[in-house]
Amino acid sequence: RRRIRPGSRLASVSASSAVPAAPFARPSALAPSPAMPLAVAPRAVAAALGLAISPSIAAAGDPAGAAGAPQLRGVAPGAGVANVSSVVLATAAVPLYCQFLPAAMQPRDCWSAPARAQAPQGSQSSRCEDVAPGTVPACTYSQQEAVQFAYLSSAAYCDSSALQTWECGACQYVPGMADVRTYADASIDAYAFIGRLHGQCVLAFRGTSSMNGWMQDISSLATTDLPGCSHEGASCQVGQGFLQNYQALAGSIKKGLAAIGCSKSAPLAVTGHSLGAAMATLALFDLHGSGYNLTKAYNFGSPRVGDAAFARAFGSALAEVPVFRVTRADDPIVYVPAEGPFHHVATEVYYRGATTEGYRICDGSGEDPSCADQNPQGDVAGLLLQCAIPCSCGHLRYMEPAKHGSMSCACSSCR
Repeated sequence: RRRIRPGSRLASVSASSAVPAAPFARPSALAPSPAMPLAVAPRAVAAALGLAISPSIAAAGDPAGAAGAPQLRGVAPGAGVANVSSVVLATAAVPLYCQFLPAAMQPRDCWSAPARAQAPQGSQSSRCEDVAPGTVPACTYSQQEAVQFAYLSSAAYCDSSALQTWECGACQYVPGMADVRTYADASIDAYAFIGRLHGQCVLAFRGTSSMNGWMQDISSLATTDLPGCSHEGASCQVGQGFLQNYQALAGSIKKGLAAIGCSKSAPLAVTGHSLGAAMATLALFDLHGSGYNLTKAYNFGSPRVGDAAFARAFGSALAEVPVFRVTRADDPIVYVPAEGPFHHVATEVYYRGATTEGYRICDGSGEDPSCADQNPQGDVAGLLLQCAIPCSCGHLRYMEPAKHGSMSCACSSCR
């Protein structure tokens, strides 16, 4: 063994460069799970999207522009985390091949600074002091509440019997759910559940969980008219597969809500992950038009659902409802389908990675260039390839470490 003398060149390596990069958690098992939403043939999906597999993730942004930039929420001012427009993918600072090398064999290119601890966030009232009365501001976003809804989205991946008794893995973290009913069309991978949680009615949609779901995702690259939706004379176009999935369950869901005492006037919250987030987006627009009392929505890892006309019609219709679209820099699904004609909806809440790194509440346009849109589209194929290992997939790791377990319970860390 080689002993390192104090004061030698090796001993003087700075802490920020001596810590091996850990862009993704090391998987304890490499076998994909059948419930894994993104582990199904990522190369085939990349090919269907017209993407080339790149050997590396993009390089980090220019740190020189960080001085004087606004801080991410949840991170102490001066903690060294610069404006997110200067800090790209959590994985972007290292080449893709680094995850396959033992720490002792990783070259300097695989090293990055460790994550910084999260500072306490300001109270909602203090963050909303200057907001005009009668508006529903983005400052009402609550990370604690987002974690709860992430668990509800995870619960949607459980089977019907576990949901109805509320004994699924994610259920233990959201006690008090009652009157649970489930709805499914397995032929197109459409699943949802409803229930009552402490007086709040809840609707949650499952994400992609089978090859049938992948086919629906791919079919959504083609758009179709959304009945009853237009903006300034232009009809709304949405992903064909997304709409088919929602319409397959919509009638049963509305009847079920009435059956468990969730009338149109009752407060109703909506959530979903992945394909489920796309279905939740369409549900929000439809339920609002039907007169339901929508109180809030948290969607995780949503693809683009429709075109710019739909995004504007959605924003106008739900202007008074806090709808948060939570994204992660290393989630490939938030970048697809490509912008034009597709356009994201709602207020994006952008995380570079772990909740300990803070978040940014974006401008509400759906396509804020200082949030997920700052990251190159060319990285999507590499991120899809990364998802061949579910525990390494940013799409499944929303709200970690504040949340326990992956979004789909596809990885062994889920309890």
